[in-house]
Amino acid sequence: MINDLSIWIDVGDIRKWFPVVSPNTSPEQLDPYILASETLDLTALLDDTLIEDIDEMILSPSLSKPELMQFFNMVIKPYLSGCTMQRYLPYMGLNATQWTFEEYKQEGFTPVTDKRRAEIVNSIEGTKNTYQVKLMKYLQDAKYTFDGIVYPSKGCKETKPRLSFTVIGAGNANKNNYYNRHERLY
Repeated sequence: MINDLSIWIDVGDIRKWFPVVSPNTSPEQLDPYILASETLDLTALLDDTLIEDIDEMILSPSLSKPELMQFFNMVIKPYLSGCTMQRYLPYMGLNATQWTFEEYKQEGFTPVTDKRRAEIVNSIEGTKNTYQVKLMKYLQDAKYTFDGIVYPSKGCKETKPRLSFTVIGAGNANKNNYYNRHERLY
């Protein structure tokens, strides 16, 4: 059952891809974010049977599933680390006061600027999205088959980022005015 998942990664795993996390970070600080990443982010991409098989493989190391273990180590761990950091980083090392968030500097705590906070969050989100693309590509290349078991696809469509913009004054009203003006000339 998805709600009974075990914690799949730890501080050491996250530090491999995000060295900004202190090795002294207690598991109690990160476990809620890891579990949220597993139950919310990962379940949106992977089928429930695949997730349950990964959880079973982690809980019983004697269970031999080499392709699934390779998939877990190469793709799932970095993706979960990215999701966990995206959830945890905005609060890491911050002190909440009644007025603002502050971060620790050499002189003590100083307020975090909106620009700096946005840079941090965007950097982590970009890294997580890169790992997500790698995860989806790995699944497609493997044809959703690990150790002879074919797992159903979640049917997630990969969408390409689009740049959408509207030119001011380019609405339908202006098009109609353009045609009406030129019809009068003829």
